[in-house]
Amino acid sequence: MANCEEIACANVQSAICLHCRRTLCVTHIVAHGMLLLKEGDQLCEEINELAEQLNVYLKQIHIAREEAVYKLNLWRQNQIDKVEHKYIEKVQMIEFGKDHLTDLENKLTQRLTEEAKQPLEYMQTRQNANNQSLQIIRQAIENIAQDSTQLDLCLKDSSSSVVNTSINPSSNLDFIFV
Repeated sequence: MANCEEIACANVQSAICLHCRRTLCVTHIVAHGMLLLKEGDQLCEEINELAEQLNVYLKQIHIAREEAVYKLNLWRQNQIDKVEHKYIEKVQMIEFGKDHLTDLENKLTQRLTEEAKQPLEYMQTRQNANNQSLQIIRQAIENIAQDSTQLDLCLKDSSSSVVNTSINPSSNLDFIFV
């Protein structure tokens, strides 16, 4: 019979150790088994530590996600507030422009009535027309028509300034958790 392969052991071998593939005696088989159990315990500790670390990471992931969603919601509300502010500003501009254009139109209509329509009606009622009066009425119509082009320009300008509204959304989205 062969002896145990453990150094300085004279006992008879009884089995092959699955740990080191050597033939050992019962005492050393048990000792190697204890070493394996100790390694198993150490591995179990490592597993538990790693599982705890992964659990910490998972909590950090959830916290980072919540913070990112919170910041994104703040950003979103800020952008909505900017749009709402710009919208109110533009509506006020439209109202101011409408009032200005309405005043201009009223003045032109009043001028047309006073400088052209009434004098023409007066001539027709009296059945008395003269070239100088007709020339004054024609000139008044031309002047009012020329001044009315201002209405057209103002309308085009006001509609394009409203359409060309832009809000530059902040690109500070680097905090978003990916």
